[in-house]
Amino acid sequence: MNEEPIEFTLEPWHPMLRAYPRGAIPDLVPSKDFLWISITDPGKSYVRRPIACGTPNEGAPKCLARLCLSFWDAEDVNQMPGGFWTQNKPPPALPLAEQDLFQPWQAQRIVEWLTTHWGEANLLILNCEGGLSRSPSMAATLAHLFGNRNGTWGSKLPSTRIPTLLLAAAKEIGLP
Repeated sequence: MNEEPIEFTLEPWHPMLRAYPRGAIPDLVPSKDFLWISITDPGKSYVRRPIACGTPNEGAPKCLARLCLSFWDAEDVNQMPGGFWTQNKPPPALPLAEQDLFQPWQAQRIVEWLTTHWGEANLLILNCEGGLSRSPSMAATLAHLFGNRNGTWGSKLPSTRIPTLLLAAAKEIGLP
């Protein structure tokens, strides 16, 4: 599994976005206050907070807000979710339940949550199980929505469902 974050720096006033695998989060010590979107597989517990979350030390970075989501790393109900070849667990039966895929209501929740909390922190951390598909796809899409207008931003994303639904949710509330 990839333990290094995938980073997107947004200039000049946007937070930095970092996508991590689940295993990297518990020992993570961010250097600044942060927002956190945590993604897990359906039926799996959410990752525990990073060391810095809620640390009572004066001046230590804090998790200012956290949004937890649960959905498979799959584009449609007939696709085996990603990552099962690296884990010691049986894959789910196909077809997957439609409600266990990334949903429009989740995309809407993310966009609304970020428009509420944007500007509170200089760092947005995203994590999923492997850090290779859901969180990088979401980070790239959010970077695009909130300022990084690079024309090739979505050309090599591992997920198409996540950006499609996030862009539609953003359009619904009037984001460009």
